[in-house]
This record gives sequence, structure tokens and C-alpha cells, in this order.
Amino acid sequence: MRHARPLLASFPLAVLTLTVTACGTAPSPSQQRAALKCEEFVRGELQTHGVVDFSGRLDTLIATLAENPWRYQVDGHVDADNEHGIPHRTTYTCTLSTADGEAWTLDDLVMS
Repeated sequence: MRHARPLLASFPLAVLTLTVTACGTAPSPSQQRAALKCEEFVRGELQTHGVVDFSGRLDTLIATLAENPWRYQVDGHVDADNEHGIPHRTTYTCTLSTADGEAWTLDDLVMS
């Protein structure tokens, strides 16, 4: 019987959590998803077909600029060989938006 009490005590919390999730608005697209989409846009602009290495989680800054539609700014860097095969680091600032987390629009991309 000792184990039944904690289980029953946590049950209303689980029901409440499910109810709030089911009745609330659609969840926001994650900042991590925005960063991955920016990497796709940056990769499309690079003049290389070789291996690219994007900045990691600790070196990439992600900011939520607006909600509904969602708008993000991602600042990071990518290491890749240039058109001559010489390793080069490019920094980027990517601003993108989405209404549903599925279709993304690149609003601005600055690479240097």
C-alpha cells in the first residue's frame, strides 16, 4: 500500500498536464530546430562540396524575436574548405520565421 499513495498522488498532476497540453495552443518550434534550419540555409550558400563543421550548441547564439508567427535569429560559424580547398571559417547571422514549425522562411542571412 505504501507505493499506491505516491502513484495516486501524482495521477492528478499527470491528468492536469495532459489537459493543458491538449487544450493549449500549438507548441512553439524549438530554438534548436531554428538553428538546424539556419544551417541548411547557410550550407546552400557555401561554395564547397566538402565537409562542413558548424559551431556547436555552446558557440551558437539563438534568440526568439517574436511569437505567432515565430521569428528567430541564429548567430554562429561554420568551418569549411573554400573553392580552393583551403579551410576557412565563416560567421553567419540568420533570421528566419515559421508559423507552424514545418515551413520555414529565410528572412535574412549575413555571412562574413
